[in-house]
Order: sequence, then C-alpha cells, then structure tokens
Amino acid sequence: MKCLFKRIILVGSIVLFFACDDENSNDSLLDNCPSGYICDTTYIDTSAYSFVYYSSKKNLDTLTALADDITCEIQENNFQCTLRKVFERCAIIYSFSTTNSNNTTDQSLKEADTLVHKEIKLVRVDTTYINYGKKRLIDYIPPYIETPEFQINEFKDAFDTVVIDYDKNNETNFFGRGSYFHGPYKITDNALPNFALVISYKGSYITINPEEAPEDSVFLPEDLIELDPCYETTYIKYPLTPKYYRSYISAILNKPFEKDSTVTWTAYYQDIYGVMDSIEVTTLFKMKEE
Repeated sequence: MKCLFKRIILVGSIVLFFACDDENSNDSLLDNCPSGYICDTTYIDTSAYSFVYYSSKKNLDTLTALADDITCEIQENNFQCTLRKVFERCAIIYSFSTTNSNNTTDQSLKEADTLVHKEIKLVRVDTTYINYGKKRLIDYIPPYIETPEFQINEFKDAFDTVVIDYDKNNETNFFGRGSYFHGPYKITDNALPNFALVISYKGSYITINPEEAPEDSVFLPEDLIELDPCYETTYIKYPLTPKYYRSYISAILNKPFEKDSTVTWTAYYQDIYGVMDSIEVTTLFKMKEE
C-alpha cells in the first residue's frame, strides 16, 4: 500500500513539473518584450498552401504562402494556384519632435513612451500540402516546360533600326517604333538613352486599364498587374505556363535628330522560370526621309 501511495505521489509530481514547465514556456514568450513596454500575446490562426514545382530543368522548388496571398483550386489529378505579390513603391517618413517651446526635452513625453502597450502576435499556421509530404492531397507535380532557344539573330534584326516621324497623336512630338520580336521571353533594357524604350507585352496586355492595350491584343483580367501611386500588385499563376511576348523598341523626341544616331545597349531576356541572360545590341535611330 505504501509503494502504491509513493507511486501516486511520484506521478503527480511529474505531471505538476511538466505543467509548470509549460506555464514557464508560455511566460518566456514575453521575454522578448522590449524594455519599457507593456506586452501581451495574441494567437492568430491562419492557413497556408504549399506545393512543389520545377523551377529549372532538374530542380524542384517549394512555394508556401498564406491563404491571404494565394488562392488554390485542387482537383483530383491537378491543381491551380494564383499568388498575389504586392510591391511598395513609396517610402513614408514621419518626423516629430519631443522638445517644448523652450527647446528643452519634455521628460513627460519620454515617460509616456515607456508605457506604450505592445501586442506580440503568435501565428499558428495550418498548412495544406498539395503535392508533397505525408499529408499531401495529390501526387501530381507539374512537368518542366522546355523554353525554346532565344533567337538572337531574329531579335537583332527586329531591334536594328527605328525610323522616327511626326507623332500622329501629338503634333509637337516625333515618334518611331521598330519591328516586332515574338517569343517566350520578356525583354528589358539597360543603357538606352532617355528618349528610347523597350516595350514587351504578352498576348494579353498587362495593364490595369484595358483601353491602354494595343488594338491587336486581348485583355484578360487574370493576367493584370494592378498599379497605383504607391503599390504594384502582380498575380502569378501556378503551374507555370508558356508566355509569349511581343517586344519592340520605340523612341519619342521633342525635336528631330539633326543626324542619325547609333546606340549600343544591353538587352535582357527572361523566361518563365526567371532565368535571365543578356546580349549586346546596336540600334540605329533615324528620321524618316521626306
């Protein structure tokens, strides 16, 4: 009987020890509270999606995003997800002073600052593993999409010459556009003069305003990039699919060239996986002959 009683006490002590340990571990969450702050903790339950896809011919990559930033439709043998990314363009700077009219530090303000309540948010994430791990929903991994080789000669031919004439839409300006280059690569530029610009758009023109799209393009809302003065929001669809761009070089002048101008610059071309390469291009800008 004594042995049984001792065992009960021992088990109770162990349970009490672990209970206290858990309580201490929760208290330790407050140890990160900045000096001079009164802190509290709040749990936020949220969900996320995670999946693997080919980021290159031989490499699988994992994408995990909170449900606030990604939407997914999961079927029996495939899935489609749309990821939203927001890029901030503006920097907001706040300026304040803790000096009074006598140009001396107001100690009461400093003391008030130390009493600010700070909430520590602890996120508990419930992750849906779409196509990997023990809890995966399906076994489907999107196949790698082979990107055709970049046609350097065709590109150089299209970007070889820009003929500039009076701008039909603005009689005070002069405008010119080179030939179109078609392919699965987005083109960007470096070292072009201020009057020149490379335009590279998909079959569905990327714009928040469909009226700005070229006449021969098709506007699809799911491909848009939302723009406002301080934020740019892009939407990326997974699995990745081929994207075909129409690219050209254009020029806008306030006054005509006195003579032909030749510019050597760097063109960057990027595939759907984000792999980028570059080539050096020489473009002739000249006025249209009368």
